[in-house]
Amino acid sequence: MEKQFLHYSNLINRTTFILIVILGCLGCGGDKTKTTDYKIVKKYFWERHNLRLNKDIKQVVVLSENGCVPCNTRFAEFILYGIKKSSSIILVTASGARIDLSKLDEENKNILYDQNITDTPYTLFNESKIIFINNNSIDTIITIDARQIEKQFELIKMRQ
Repeated sequence: MEKQFLHYSNLINRTTFILIVILGCLGCGGDKTKTTDYKIVKKYFWERHNLRLNKDIKQVVVLSENGCVPCNTRFAEFILYGIKKSSSIILVTASGARIDLSKLDEENKNILYDQNITDTPYTLFNESKIIFINNNSIDTIITIDARQIEKQFELIKMRQ
């Protein structure tokens, strides 16, 4: 009888532990993180560019020189032809030393440059990525990755 009690006791402890882990994961920050990141995005654009994000902005595109240089070069080309610029802010944190920035239209009011971002607390903008915004919250962040770049470009095109 004592062995049976210990068996049930261990089973209950494992079940309770698993339940706590599952509930903790469900409650851990999905929406809270997205809201916090959106606040960071808003604060960045206000402080560094004197720009308030409005409801027309559906995505923030970040072009960086950090990481995979060929990926960032391909992403720069993709930005030119695959991004709907009217609903985007394009943030170029690259200096142009490793990526050709000459094709980017500097006259476009939606392209902003900030080559000094690495010394700031805005680490969200340290890698090339696209940040999709929906209802004053970050919906999705796609960080450009060599192993998935084609799938990422297709996904971005579908979301335009």
